[in-house]
Amino acid sequence: MFEELFRRRIGELIGGVSGRESILFSMPMPSAEMEFIMKKLAFIAVAIAVAVSLMVVVAVCGCTAQGGDDAEEAARSSVPSGLSEPSGSNVPSGSNVLSGSSAPSRSSAQSAGSQGASASASVKNYTIERVDAGPNWDDIDQLDIDDAAWTDSFGIMAHAQLSYDQQAIYVHMWAEEQDVRATYSKDDLLANCYEDSCLEFFVAPVADDERYLNFELNPNGAICNEIGAQKQGRIRLIAANDAFEVSSSRTDDGWEVFYQIPFDYIRTLYPSFEPQAGMQMKGNFYKCGNLTANKHYLAWNHVDSDTPNFHVPGSFGVLVFG
Repeated sequence: MFEELFRRRIGELIGGVSGRESILFSMPMPSAEMEFIMKKLAFIAVAIAVAVSLMVVVAVCGCTAQGGDDAEEAARSSVPSGLSEPSGSNVPSGSNVLSGSSAPSRSSAQSAGSQGASASASVKNYTIERVDAGPNWDDIDQLDIDDAAWTDSFGIMAHAQLSYDQQAIYVHMWAEEQDVRATYSKDDLLANCYEDSCLEFFVAPVADDERYLNFELNPNGAICNEIGAQKQGRIRLIAANDAFEVSSSRTDDGWEVFYQIPFDYIRTLYPSFEPQAGMQMKGNFYKCGNLTANKHYLAWNHVDSDTPNFHVPGSFGVLVFG
C-alpha cells in the first residue's frame, strides 16, 4: 500500500514538472528495485534539503551584512560637521529643545580625535590679572580675536581684556569695525545679539562641569547670556538688577563694551566655584555679525569646525587666575 502511494506521488511530481504523465512510477516493479530507488530518492531529498538550508543561511547573512553597510553609511552621512551659525542661529535663543544625532562612524571618530589633538597642541593661554581697586585697563594685557577660520575678516579686528578681584571678573572688549550694526536695544531681554555687530565671551568656570556660559553683546549694550553643555538646548538667563553693569560706547574706529560677571552670580550656577591664584578656566572670545554688511566670524583660540560654530568647548583656550 505504501509503495503504491509513493509511486503515485512521485509520478505526479515528475509529471507535474515535465508537463506530461510520468511513466516510470506507473509501472509495477520488483520490490528490491523499488527499495533501491526509494533509498536513492531519500538521499536526493536530504541533499536538496541541505542545499536549500545553506541557500537560506547565505541569503540571511547577505541581508544582514548589507544592512550593516547601509546603517554605517547612514550614520556617516548623518554626522553633523558643524552647525551653520554661531550662538543659536539655528535654534532660537532660550529654547530648550535638544536635537539628537547619529553616532559617528569609526573614520569620523578618528578624524575628530586627530582634530582634537591638533587643537590641544595650539591652545592659547591668558592670565586674568588680579586688581584691588577696579581695573586700570591701560595696565591689563590684551588678547587678540583674530582667527578668521570661515570667512574673510573684512578688515575687522577685535580684542579683549580680563581682570578680577574678590567680587567679580571684569570684561572689556572692543572692535575696530566700520559698518556697525546695532538694532537691538539694551533693554531687549530677548535680543539676538549675534545678528548685530557682536562681541562674545564663552567661559566654562568649573573643570568637572560640561556646561559653559556665553555672554554676547551688541554696540547698544544688549546682552544675551545662556548656559548649557552644547549649542542645542541652551537656557537663556536674565540677571536681576543689572548684575552685569553693562556699558557700551562708540569709538573713532568702532565700538566697545564693559561689563562684570559677579562671583555670586557664577556660584548660583556653579556652587563649587572658588577662584584663587593659579586656578584655570576654559573659554574663548569671538567677534561676529550674522546680518552685518559683511558677515564674519573671528575667534581668539582656533575653533575646530569645518563650518561656522562657536559652540565647540573642545576648542576653548585656557584662562588662568593670576
